[in-house]
Amino acid sequence: MLVQNKSLLEAVQKQTDQGIERISWSEVSRTVGRSSIDCRNKHNMLRCKELNREPFTAAEDGLIRGRVAEWTAQNKGRGLWMSLQEEMHRPQDLIHRRADKLLQKGKVNDDV
Repeated sequence: MLVQNKSLLEAVQKQTDQGIERISWSEVSRTVGRSSIDCRNKHNMLRCKELNREPFTAAEDGLIRGRVAEWTAQNKGRGLWMSLQEEMHRPQDLIHRRADKLLQKGKVNDDV
């Protein structure tokens, strides 16, 4: 696993060194031998230790619902999760999963 982590970080660094602004997770996945989603999520876990992993608050639930509705109408969701990660300081995969629960079940906060 450590070798794979090192390969992942090296593949991301290579793209960063080339001046690529948005990481191509499909290219990273070919280097590492994992899915692009696995690579992105693992990179978040390795590099984004400062991101909040506490339970979501009612205010955050409201922010997620509002932003999903706003972005869906304007952009069909493209870039939404990264934007929310930067704004909320939470991993985008957790935000995405939370949004799915909120929108499917119509629940908020600790009820989900």
